[in-house]
Amino acid sequence: GSNAAKNTTATFGSAGAYTLTATGSDVPGLTAANSTTVTVTATATPLTVSPASATLAVNASAAFSAVVADQFGGAVSGPAITWATTGGGSISTGGLFSATTAGGPYQVSATSGSLSSGVPVTVTSAAVAVTLGNLAATYNGTPKAASATTTPAGLAVNITYDGSSTAPTNAGTYAVVATVSDANYSGSASGSLVITRVALTITWSGATDYIWNTATSNWSLAAAGVSY
Repeated sequence: GSNAAKNTTATFGSAGAYTLTATGSDVPGLTAANSTTVTVTATATPLTVSPASATLAVNASAAFSAVVADQFGGAVSGPAITWATTGGGSISTGGLFSATTAGGPYQVSATSGSLSSGVPVTVTSAAVAVTLGNLAATYNGTPKAASATTTPAGLAVNITYDGSSTAPTNAGTYAVVATVSDANYSGSASGSLVITRVALTITWSGATDYIWNTATSNWSLAAAGVSY
């Protein structure tokens, strides 16, 4: 008879315990069988981090997850994952990245045993509201500066007047632009600063009524003071 089947290959599709049975028979029809148990263990191969990339603003957060697969493509249950980032913020033990510094791309990585995988993360500046104030003034010979407040409060702001950083003194209307000066925040506001003219009061010294005639053709007056 043929003995070609004495060598064979068993292929497994998932981890688990399997019973392999070999049965032999001869020409008269007598048979013999023997069984053995084979245990197939899951071996972690790739580690995948999701999402594959992220872009978020300062003060925002993004959740990352990691999946460790076995040699059959099935997910390994409950692997120990360690998270890390090269900058831009911090990441929790559960994979939650909190952005604090604009820039990047930074790298968020997950490690499980000898396996590691990382994804790029870009942090953009956070938009802020800028509110202008002190946009109306009356001329008195001193510079008139506009004010600017931000939400969140306390951010540095650059203010220009018709393109100049010098606050104007003279009466007139000036285009005001306030721009946040902070790498982690962005925002601006525009408006007009109006400095109004002031009425002058002139006080004359020694003013006397005169009757105009040909004999008196010229006279002079001295201003004792000017106020506004």
